[in-house]
Amino acid sequence: MKVLIGGGTASPVSQQHVAELADRLADARLVTITAGHLVHETAPEAYLDAVTRFLAA
Repeated sequence: MKVLIGGGTASPVSQQHVAELADRLADARLVTITAGHLVHETAPEAYLDAVTRFLAA
């Protein structure tokens, strides 16, 4: 299982491309946190929650 964390529409990375990547990777799950490109810096609590949930699954 893989997790991709996207920064939502505030990110300069196309969220359509992130979603397409998640679709192409086997067993990938996309989590979107509206925080821009540097999710781990902008929203560290939400980022940690997403990573912790992924690791616990």
